[in-house]
Amino acid sequence: MANARETYHGFISLQARGVLALPPEVRKRLLLDSPGAQVEVTEREDGVIELRPQVPVPASQAWFWTDAW
Repeated sequence: MANARETYHGFISLQARGVLALPPEVRKRLLLDSPGAQVEVTEREDGVIELRPQVPVPASQAWFWTDAW
């Protein structure tokens, strides 16, 4: 299998105040290992919860994503 991507399947527990902690290897692989890293949460109609890592755009590069560009 060419270019196989590492994946994770397991269980995590909901902690106090609704906190979910992702496993360290997942946080590192998805660049979520720094304080303030953000994850998009989507609740689908079929009851599935999707999590997507959000990589922030550095301020010096934000102009590229404007309508004027």
